[in-house]
Amino acid sequence: MEELKKYDAEKKYSKEMDKELGEIALKLVSLGEAAVPGLIEILEDDEGLGVLHAMEALGKIGDERAIAPLVDLLEPPDIGGNARDALLGFGAACVPEVIRKMEHRIERPVEDKGVFILLTTYHLRTIGDIRCDRSIEFLNGLLDDYMSEMPRKTFDPSALDWKYRNVDFFQILDAMVKQQDERAIGHIENARDAFPPEYVDHRICQVAIDRIRSGETEGYLPMEAIEMAVPTEAIMDAFRGAGNLGDSPDDILDEPGEEEWDEEEEWRAENAEEYEDVYQFRVSLKGAKPPIWRRIQVPGTYTFWDLHSAIQDAMGWDDYHMHAFEIFDPSVGEVVVIGAPSGDPDGFGEDLPGWKMAIADYFSPENSEAKYEYDFGDSWEHRVKLEKTLPREEDLEYPRCIAGKRACPPEDCGGVWGYIDLLEIISDPQHEEHEEMLEWVGEDFDPEDFSPDEVFFGNPLQRLEFRMS
Repeated sequence: MEELKKYDAEKKYSKEMDKELGEIALKLVSLGEAAVPGLIEILEDDEGLGVLHAMEALGKIGDERAIAPLVDLLEPPDIGGNARDALLGFGAACVPEVIRKMEHRIERPVEDKGVFILLTTYHLRTIGDIRCDRSIEFLNGLLDDYMSEMPRKTFDPSALDWKYRNVDFFQILDAMVKQQDERAIGHIENARDAFPPEYVDHRICQVAIDRIRSGETEGYLPMEAIEMAVPTEAIMDAFRGAGNLGDSPDDILDEPGEEEWDEEEEWRAENAEEYEDVYQFRVSLKGAKPPIWRRIQVPGTYTFWDLHSAIQDAMGWDDYHMHAFEIFDPSVGEVVVIGAPSGDPDGFGEDLPGWKMAIADYFSPENSEAKYEYDFGDSWEHRVKLEKTLPREEDLEYPRCIAGKRACPPEDCGGVWGYIDLLEIISDPQHEEHEEMLEWVGEDFDPEDFSPDEVFFGNPLQRLEFRMS
C-alpha cells in the first residue's frame, strides 16, 4: 500500500511514474479482497496519484465494501470522473448508495458566494450509465420534483435559495437519455410543456425524447444546451468585445465594422497614455504535465479585472465561467479573494470587486504571487507570478504575450485530470471513446500548439460592461 502512495508528495508528473503505480495497483488487484481495506484507506487522502490507482483497483476487485468510499469521491470535480469509472464496475449494486448520497446533497445544498456549484454531475453520470429499474425510477421522480420546486418565472439558480442549487436540469435529462427507457418520456414531456417552445429548456427536452425513441445516446445535453442558446463563436466574439449576446447570431458573427474597430483603437490609445510602468507576469496552469504557461506584460495601472481579461486571452480560455484571485493583502495582513462581477456594482458575497482593485496595490517584489482560479467546477488553478516591473517601451503595444508553451485545454473537459484523460483517449485510436472525443475536441486540436504572436487581447472595459449587463 505504501508503494502506491510513494509519489503523492511529488510535484512533477510523468508517464513513467503513472505506469509504475499502475503496475503496483495490478498486483494489489491480484490479492483480491485482502487488498480492499488498505485501498479504502488510501481513498481517505483524495490527493495524489495513489488515490486514482486505488479507485481503479477497487473497481476491478469489485468488493462492495468499496462502494460507499468511492461514492464519497464523486463530488470533487478533479477526481469525480475516476470515482464514476470505478463504480461502473459494480453495476446496479452501487446505484442505491449513489442515490442516497445525491439525495443527501439535495437536502443539504452547498452555497459558495452566490455561485451555482454543480456537485452532483458525476452522481448523475453514474446513475445514467447503469441501466436498471432503480435508476430510471429515481431519475423520473427527480425530474418531477425538480419541476415542482422550480419557480414559474425567470430566475438565477445561483441566487435562489432552493434545494436544487447543486443539480443541473440538463444533466438530469442527459442521464435519462442514457437509460434509454421509454418510461421516462412522459416525465420529460411534462417538463418540456412547462417551458415556452422558444426556450432552450423546451427544445432540449424534445431532443431527449427523440433520442430515447430512436435509441441514440451520443452527445451531451448540457453542452448542447449552451451551444443551442448561443453558438460558441458568438460567445467568444462577445467576450472579446466584437459583439453582444443580445444581437442576432448573424450580427454577432459578422466581421466587426469600422465603429467597433474605432472603439478598440480609441481604448488602446487612451490606455497607452495612462501608464509608465509595465508588469511582467508568468501565468502557469497548476497540475499540467507537461507545463502549460504564458508570459505576459500588462500596464501597471491594470485592475485585477483587467489582469483577468489578459490571462483569459493569453491562455485561450473563453471566459464564460466564474473566476477569483487569492492574494496576500499587505494592508490587512491576510489573504483576500478578488472576484468577478455578477451584475452587482458593489461586488458579490465577501469577494472584493476586481474592477475596483489595482494590481499595483497588491503585487510587489516582496508579494509576487497570486492564485487565479477559473471555472469553479473544473477548477483550473493558475499560479500568477510577478517576474519584474519594467518601463514601458513607446513603440510596443500592451498588453502583450511574449512567450508561452502548449495549447490551452478545452473548456469543460473536467479539469487537469480530465484533460490528461482526454489526451490519452484522442492519442489512442483503439480507445472506445476515441472517435467521440476527437469529434468533440476537433480533429485539428494539437496540445503542443501555441504561438504568442497569435494572441489577441480584447478590451477589458467592454468585457466588463458586457458582464455587468
